[in-house]
Amino acid sequence: HQEEVIKNAHLNYLKSGAEIIISSSYQASIKGFMEKGFSHEVAIDLLKKTTEIAQSAKEEYREISKREVFIAGSIGPYAAYLADGSEYKGYDEAVDENTLRSFHNERLRIIDATDIDVLAVETIPSLEEAKVLNDLIEKCGHKAWFSFSCKNEKQLNDGTDIIDIVSLLKHNNNVMALGINCTHPKYILGLISEILNAGWKKKIVIYPNAGMVYNPDTKTLAGNLISRRFPHFSFTMERGRS
Repeated sequence: HQEEVIKNAHLNYLKSGAEIIISSSYQASIKGFMEKGFSHEVAIDLLKKTTEIAQSAKEEYREISKREVFIAGSIGPYAAYLADGSEYKGYDEAVDENTLRSFHNERLRIIDATDIDVLAVETIPSLEEAKVLNDLIEKCGHKAWFSFSCKNEKQLNDGTDIIDIVSLLKHNNNVMALGINCTHPKYILGLISEILNAGWKKKIVIYPNAGMVYNPDTKTLAGNLISRRFPHFSFTMERGRS
């Protein structure tokens, strides 16, 4: 039943005009599944299943439309496994390179081997995690977009300048795009300007949040919903480019 719920969510996005659907693997991990009592083999199958569900939705949609659509395999941050709000503030000192590499390595290889079109490395809050994933992505069969969660118009949530991310990623041939997600819309134009001014020549991916602020302690959202005004930002960027 839960598979149908996820599949229908994918279908609804496609029927609404989406060109890309993102697999439900954002918070899924081998480590997380095994901690819930599943064997290693079952954990792998569950991770693969996230792409299979998206593929099923894509195939069903193609029965009613010839429009070309794509599947992105979601690679969420270590913070999504921790479920402690680290994607909004960065990690503490206990989360080192070895921890991040161990968490991402097998999971990334499994998703990369499924029937996706691109990898979506998303909601990354820290430079350390970006470095680890940048290294791992170089060995993948699919290209990836990297998308970061930011706290203002210049910095990731851990305080890293976005221009340092440009320097890190711009020479990796497997990185096809750089972007921002899970970030307040009011910071987007400033971040795009920083990225472009730092010499980024590839594509930019933008999918901000709804404009509300998440409190990791109470796990609640507060503030005004402004996402309906986001098309204005798209118009502004297009006008500025012309």
